[in-house]
Amino acid sequence: MAVLPAFVVVMLIAALLVSAALPTRFASAPFIRSGAWLRLATTALLGASLAAGPWLGLQSRPLLQAPIGDASIDLLYWNGLAWLMLALVSFIGWIVARFSRRQLDGDPGGATYYRHVALTLGGILLAVVAGNLLLMLAGWLAANFGLRRLLAYYQEHPGAQEGARMKYAVDQLGAALLVGAVVLISQTYGTLNLAALAQVDASAAADAAAAGLVAWLLVFAAAVISVQFPFHFWLPEALATPTPVSALMHAGIVNAGGYFLIRLSGLLVAAPSALTMLAAAGAATLLLGGFAMLAQSSVKKTLAFSTVAQMGLMMLQCGLGAWTAAMLHIVAHSLYKAYAFLASGDVLVTAQAVKPLHGEASAQQLPAAVRLAVAVAIVATCYLAVATATGLSPLAKPGGFLLGAVLCIALVRRTWVLLQDNLLRMAAVSAVTTLGLCLVYSFAYLAIDAVVAGSTIARAPAPVQTVLSLGVGAALAALLAWELAVDRRPSGRVATAFYVHALNGFYVDAAARRVLRSVST
Repeated sequence: MAVLPAFVVVMLIAALLVSAALPTRFASAPFIRSGAWLRLATTALLGASLAAGPWLGLQSRPLLQAPIGDASIDLLYWNGLAWLMLALVSFIGWIVARFSRRQLDGDPGGATYYRHVALTLGGILLAVVAGNLLLMLAGWLAANFGLRRLLAYYQEHPGAQEGARMKYAVDQLGAALLVGAVVLISQTYGTLNLAALAQVDASAAADAAAAGLVAWLLVFAAAVISVQFPFHFWLPEALATPTPVSALMHAGIVNAGGYFLIRLSGLLVAAPSALTMLAAAGAATLLLGGFAMLAQSSVKKTLAFSTVAQMGLMMLQCGLGAWTAAMLHIVAHSLYKAYAFLASGDVLVTAQAVKPLHGEASAQQLPAAVRLAVAVAIVATCYLAVATATGLSPLAKPGGFLLGAVLCIALVRRTWVLLQDNLLRMAAVSAVTTLGLCLVYSFAYLAIDAVVAGSTIARAPAPVQTVLSLGVGAALAALLAWELAVDRRPSGRVATAFYVHALNGFYVDAAARRVLRSVST
């Protein structure tokens, strides 16, 4: 009875994986074709996931061992980090299963679609809670196999097939890096169970070179999995798929690289330079995705480049050792991006609804520069007040300065937009809502820090990472200035040329397409 929720979770994950092999002769049954079985399974899984935390506690420990000869494999490695991610992915899967009922209603391929969704969801859940690296690897491979089938669901659409082929090429590289890391971990540390690996001191490993290589392989694998530059090219091209698939992919699958690094953070201390490289790659991806996002006119492509930028920020946080902030970012991004994709069909209705508000000119409206100064003053005051009240000093946490700058820049942009209307009224509204958002972020950070406490290894950032943080903060400020200045309508030769390059994603996808075609021929 003590591990009943864990047993239920394992059985439900196994049921999702097994259902992917459901014989096609059952596809005509209404219960199968309509996806009712998947909605029932995800409801049970969500309930079991939410109950598992209070029932099992958040202490790190292995659960449900499977004996193999003289050794044993831990089926689950349980702690606060695993519970948080399990509940998050279960919730996303529950939403996707219900939304799919509308979009796939009457679709003749519905039974096949739901089987692949089950395989994808079951695979990523297995990777999340696995207590052994072989199980984690198997779960990730299963999830990507199912996702590629979903990306190619519209077989008559050339764009869908092209996106699936691009992802397949990237998956092969990610799989090779992960397999290499798993083999080397087994040879270096003598175990693949996460509970045992959590106890090792990678910085004092007997074979320092092998331990360092393990860290580099894990970092490179995570960069490939979580669409870091230049391996992000497939994501903006994989949009010709049912909307629930996009939501599941952007909210659940691409986060896997960051989660793996947080889960295995103890093995990364053997190569601090690898984390510095990861932070630099994350910074480059963040800026590239951010500029490209601002130039897009397609709703889905804007969201795709937004995901690229957000994954860059997540990897930057991991590279700086800000594990709690990275986990908070995964949670917030997953919830937002699932909502954004599933609500993308209402974008015109929403824009029409808010148009009258922005169409009313105000006699009190100030010039853009003055509004920007007012926005900066409001955000700075609210941020400092909340930081003082909660005791969260940005200088006391790894990467705290940069993360505080990112939050403030986002809030300045939001406040600047609000101040386009009645200045006095909207200044008061902006101050109250900005204060509320800062409080929500701070308490969310403290809550997640309490949940994942003991699940990660803290370390002091290197001086080069501090310099990198300052540079990225300045670049993000420049990104905000460019957005506010051109407002997607650039003027001037340089600005126009840059806008065109950003609109085309700086041609990374075109270069990747040429490389893939040359390799395939």
